[in-house]
This record gives sequence, structure tokens and C-alpha cells, in this order.
Amino acid sequence: MEHFHPHKLRHTSASLAITNGADVVSVAARLGHSDSSTTLRMYAHANEDSIRRVGQTVREALKQPEKRNA
Repeated sequence: MEHFHPHKLRHTSASLAITNGADVVSVAARLGHSDSSTTLRMYAHANEDSIRRVGQTVREALKQPEKRNA
């Protein structure tokens, strides 16, 4: 296949894992990164679904009874 490199599979796998809720520390370990910030910088991309989930998470948190210290 033209323009195909096996490293693209690594990138796709890591990006899909993070986008679908895998924790970054575990993805970093799987990739052999000693620092999870490397993984975040290289593989975490905001997409429409993840942005929507952030909004939903905030809405759900606002509906919860007051749990903060007053």
C-alpha cells in the first residue's frame, strides 16, 4: 500500500483507545512511554464526540446534589 507505514497503526490504536475512554497512563505504558504527557501530546485529539462527552459530564455534575465543602 502506498503511503502506509506500520507506525500509523500505533498512532491509530493509541488515538482510538484514548478517545474511547482508556486512561492515558495505561495507554502510555502500552506504548512504552515513561511519561504520560508524551502520550497526551502525541495521541490525544479532541474530536466532536469527546467534546460532546465533556459537555454531558459537566451537565451531569451540575445536576448532582451539593457535594462540595461550603
